[in-house]
Amino acid sequence: ANNTFTTLVDINDNGGLYIFQMWISGNATDYSAWAVVVDGGASGTSPIILTQNAGSGGSTFQISGTNVQAKQITGGTATINWSYARIF
Repeated sequence: ANNTFTTLVDINDNGGLYIFQMWISGNATDYSAWAVVVDGGASGTSPIILTQNAGSGGSTFQISGTNVQAKQITGGTATINWSYARIF
């Protein structure tokens, strides 16, 4: 939904470095963004976003607890397509 964070994945206790990518299409403007996320793997700790490309202001990532979330900020309601890779 537009302007609402959506949980992509819970990386609880799965230590590693992750690269997330999302693309939003289906309205007048398409958005794409990426984020580098690290999780220490210790129980009870939350992952952190090291850096992100905010997708020209049209989309963003956040961490909520151990969940990586994404949000479309502007434009009409569209589907968030996403993928991620665990580097190590």
